[in-house]
Amino acid sequence: MELVQLSAGTVEGVDGYLVQVEVSRSEPSTGTGRTTVVGLPDAAVRESIDRVTPALFSSGLRHRPADHIVINLAPADRRKEGPAFDLAIAVGLASTIPENKLPPPPIDTLFLAELALDGTLRPCRGVLACAIAARDAGLTRMVVAAGNAGEASVVTGLTVYAPATLTDLVEWLREGLASAPVAAPEAVVHLAPEMPDLADVRGQEFAKRALLIAAAGGHNLLMLGPPGSGKTMLARRLPGLLPELTLDEALDVTRVHSVSGLLPAGIGLLRTRPFRSPHHNVSSVGLIGGGCELTLILRIYHYFIYNRHSFCHNRDSRPPKRAVLQVQLQQWIMQSARPRSRRWSTRHLLPHWRRRRLRHAARHVHHYGQS
Repeated sequence: MELVQLSAGTVEGVDGYLVQVEVSRSEPSTGTGRTTVVGLPDAAVRESIDRVTPALFSSGLRHRPADHIVINLAPADRRKEGPAFDLAIAVGLASTIPENKLPPPPIDTLFLAELALDGTLRPCRGVLACAIAARDAGLTRMVVAAGNAGEASVVTGLTVYAPATLTDLVEWLREGLASAPVAAPEAVVHLAPEMPDLADVRGQEFAKRALLIAAAGGHNLLMLGPPGSGKTMLARRLPGLLPELTLDEALDVTRVHSVSGLLPAGIGLLRTRPFRSPHHNVSSVGLIGGGCELTLILRIYHYFIYNRHSFCHNRDSRPPKRAVLQVQLQQWIMQSARPRSRRWSTRHLLPHWRRRRLRHAARHVHHYGQS
């Protein structure tokens, strides 16, 4: 039996954590073996075998799908989501066949990328969060797709490699990863377009003074007045007054956008302060957003109850209404606790400990929300 261990990563909420990928290959005693992925994988992880197998053959590597193969993603009690495990699984499978002449994967390297059927590396979500987790765990190197190289290079203390294809990575591993070309450490900084200038506003001296104080001190600001008095005009000029993000704040903001898949392509670090402007008549559903019931529950749980992990973190924008949190969260949790049908219930999709946390959040949401 051949056994290979290497490191990958995934996200939970907006925080990344490391996953130990263990690949075991053995010849079946009789008949044909099977490939099994264990460790609470979701559908995208289970389908990785169907992507990795053609990628290995397209890259000129030997692979025996008829062997008995077990891929364990540890820790096994935490759910694994997304296609970011493709690269680690492919390297592990290739290393278990001696004909490929691959050395054991380096233990100080994190492999994180999606694979195309022709062996091309594709970017994935949450690379920045996983890079921070890898640095904190003592890893020193990281292999990602070229589209995530700038994002991963933001983290100091990590050497980032960005091969274009699986074939390139295999050659680098055979020659020694230390001799491979390193991705450029300079992170591409995203700058927002020009905002309307407050200097263009004539009059409204008291309102302009209030905007300056709110932007400088991070205070809330409520503007009241009849239609046409200039509330919207002044509010649109507030982003231009906000200070630039510090490095720690920029890492937090970029991590949230990276996990959600909203980081612009080729951008390494978001240095402009996020600004959200929902309409003042927005409904509760419009403010929270659409999607399946389970997604909405988890979105409220992660983004609003712990609102430092929100898109408006390090921002200046209107906080969610307390009524929105109470009504929507309690409604979905009660529906989940008393389902009409077992088949379509989210009660059977959530573990019991998460349901208890959600019920606790619904009862105590007034401690977190703001009116």
